[in-house]
Amino acid sequence: MRVSINSARESIYTPYYRPNNYVFADLIESLKIVRSYGGWTSLNYFVFPGMTDSVEEYEALRSLIRETDLCMIQWRNFNIDPDWYLGKIGVTETGDFIGVKQMLSLIKEEFPNLKFGYFNPSMERIKGNFEEDFAH
Repeated sequence: MRVSINSARESIYTPYYRPNNYVFADLIESLKIVRSYGGWTSLNYFVFPGMTDSVEEYEALRSLIRETDLCMIQWRNFNIDPDWYLGKIGVTETGDFIGVKQMLSLIKEEFPNLKFGYFNPSMERIKGNFEEDFAH
């Protein structure tokens, strides 16, 4: 299961996605349920430098990873007009930030089993069989 998010914080996620018939907590619960049955979960995580790498977002992402036992983050460039986006979500100040590269390093260090990528992995990779990559 892959969930697309622009933020691990409900207050940033909701004004952008404007969920209909669900709330942010439902995404978290869905990730937990899939993992409880041994399923693969990933985030399609839109990266907006200066916001995604804010200290507040970093802490929220760490919490989400721990809470859901997340398998993978697919880091995506959130190629969006910054003025429009910040206006849409009602943000005027993003706070202190740590830098995207540093954030990725810190997340990888704390969660060494969490996979990073850009595409959905093959079933072989999900199951941990990397030999398939070199068989052909």
